[in-house]
Amino acid sequence: MAIWAFFCDLGDKRCLSFNLQVKIHYTDGTDSEVVSDAAWRGTQGPIVFNHLYHGEIYDARLEQPGWSSPNFKNESNWSLVSVMSPDVGALSSRMMPGIRIVSKLKPRSILRLDDGSWVIDIGKNIAGFCSLTVPSKTPAGTNITLYHGELLFPNNTVQNQFYGVCMDDGGNCANQTVTYLARGSGEEEYYRPTFTYFGFRYVQLYGFPGEPTFETLEGLMLHNDVEEAGKINFTEPLFNSLQEAITLTQRDNLMSIPTDCPHREKRGWMADGQWSSEEAMYNFDMAAFYSNWIRSMIDTQLLGCTIPLDEEYSARPVTYICCNGSSFGCEDDYIWTDTSGSLPDVVPYPKQPYGGWPGDPTWESALMVVPYYMYKQYGDERLIRDYYNNFKYYVDFLSRHTGEDGLLTFGELGDWLNLNKTPTPLVSSFYYILDIEYLAFFATIVGNSNDAMFYEELAKKMKIVYHEAYFNKSIGCYGPGSQTAQILPLYLDIVPSEHLFMVVSCLTTDLKQNSITTGGVGTRYLLQTLSKYHLEEYSLELVNTTKQPSWGYFIEQGPGTIWESWEGTFYNSKGFSKNHPMFASGLGVWFYTDVVGIEVNTHDIIIKPKEYYMKALGKLSARVNTIQGDIFVEWDYNPSLRTMTLSFGIPVGYTARFYPSSIMSGNVTLREGDEILCQNNKILRDNLSPMKDLSTAEEIIIGLSGGSYNFVLDL
Repeated sequence: MAIWAFFCDLGDKRCLSFNLQVKIHYTDGTDSEVVSDAAWRGTQGPIVFNHLYHGEIYDARLEQPGWSSPNFKNESNWSLVSVMSPDVGALSSRMMPGIRIVSKLKPRSILRLDDGSWVIDIGKNIAGFCSLTVPSKTPAGTNITLYHGELLFPNNTVQNQFYGVCMDDGGNCANQTVTYLARGSGEEEYYRPTFTYFGFRYVQLYGFPGEPTFETLEGLMLHNDVEEAGKINFTEPLFNSLQEAITLTQRDNLMSIPTDCPHREKRGWMADGQWSSEEAMYNFDMAAFYSNWIRSMIDTQLLGCTIPLDEEYSARPVTYICCNGSSFGCEDDYIWTDTSGSLPDVVPYPKQPYGGWPGDPTWESALMVVPYYMYKQYGDERLIRDYYNNFKYYVDFLSRHTGEDGLLTFGELGDWLNLNKTPTPLVSSFYYILDIEYLAFFATIVGNSNDAMFYEELAKKMKIVYHEAYFNKSIGCYGPGSQTAQILPLYLDIVPSEHLFMVVSCLTTDLKQNSITTGGVGTRYLLQTLSKYHLEEYSLELVNTTKQPSWGYFIEQGPGTIWESWEGTFYNSKGFSKNHPMFASGLGVWFYTDVVGIEVNTHDIIIKPKEYYMKALGKLSARVNTIQGDIFVEWDYNPSLRTMTLSFGIPVGYTARFYPSSIMSGNVTLREGDEILCQNNKILRDNLSPMKDLSTAEEIIIGLSGGSYNFVLDL
């Protein structure tokens, strides 16, 4: 149970309400049902305070042993419960793996401070809480307090708050504090929180009787128990550390929704979720998890409209609520009169005093982006068929709110947390075009040829308009010349061929001078765009460094996860999270698609390792699980023997396209065993069977069916 809002009056009974329905199937074939209703009773238990952000106070003296057993009789101080009218839509069963304790961590170190408190490092920056073991003979009412945080101050105390003391001011904050009042039974006591969790690596322990040992506290990591789907083993230590930080950050932010961070906000910010979705699908089995979140998006889309919904768009029962400046989902200074089809920035919507309908187009575009990657990774047409009208409903909303030139002018967040600003309309219009392209693709999937043709033509037209609106001829760059302003049109193939050299030069010159300055949007597409235009040396230089700003700087500083901002130090977060998947997203995808050279594309696999990365990194192995089985890729560059060895495993039922031309420069021979398959950049077809020659005029391509392959390139 979680309250997805910062603002929850602690006297509001809705903060202490629940709903229960249990269906019991007996071995004799009969059924019964237990539901929460007005006949239930309740009383004050040992959890005297609980808050998703601020923590828990547990008074063990108030425990009633056996209260949950069927024979419990001591109900004299139990009173009938109040029945609430829930402010929710239709309830449905959970459609994803549950949130479970997935790992237990013993302390790495214990440090005593001058004030008598103890600082305990559990070794990883996790989402979860701690179990606490209290020594026997601890006096009743002994107050033991645990402060949780991901960082330390220079004096080694734990940073457990954001933006100052915030228990009562309703601010953007999380105190992350647990207080345990001992039972005093004379026996050893054990406790762990129930209805809260924290983002932390360090715990500051106050009031503990005696000296804590390595058995006193145990870090309990929890998240949706998704199975691992991908794994990469690099020989470069920094790359292994980055991959570990990416997956840890992602797991820490799987709490029934893709959260932005596990401490301060714990929210389903849509942009953070869509940026990291492809990376998450390569690393974990996310099919059920994202299906559930997409369904929440659809429910939310049908909640905050200003005009009645056209039944053409509605794939689910309609809930009509008018956004009129004071109703659900509206700000006090609300100026929109038509939000039909839009979404807020956060799903589920937390009823916060900002961020209603419509959200920033970059954030709303999660509705299009996540289903697209679900189709690529899992071949999931069901989502596209079920919600096609909702996707169209959203894009049509955007189209109704364009400027005179047809591009979007609204949006507030844009390239979030950049170091060099890119105008937000430039970013919003990028996502508008991307959404149109995805909708045209979805129309093809559902067999709507008229829509497919209409939106394909609209996307082509908008690309021309985008170039005319944002290309700055005086400097040969888009917009003000920022990195993100170049990356976006390059990624979407908007740049006309006659301007391509100038735009690429604009990007690479800025990278040389300033390193990374992109925010959330630009960073998502930065590395893949560099690889797309054969700028591998730039991407490798950005990743293989620990200078600030860089991903390697995050690793060098700690605490072992990916940061929200390029700025700050370990001791000074400047109010930003150190456990945010936003900047992990593009890097995580690039590791698989460009460095390893695996791209999953529905039932087609692309294997395209790049010569530059192979020679720079030397050796790696990787695995990606698909709906048909595991894909294996291993490659090894041996400069002394002048060979590159490549081993592939393709699941039965898949076809794969192997691109030798991406790693063959000059006079190179490709062979399998003693059989020469390619020489002087030409396929020897007589030696190829049962493989197929799928080469084009530009590239050498070998078609592979399910099985194992071992190739050698003689350089």
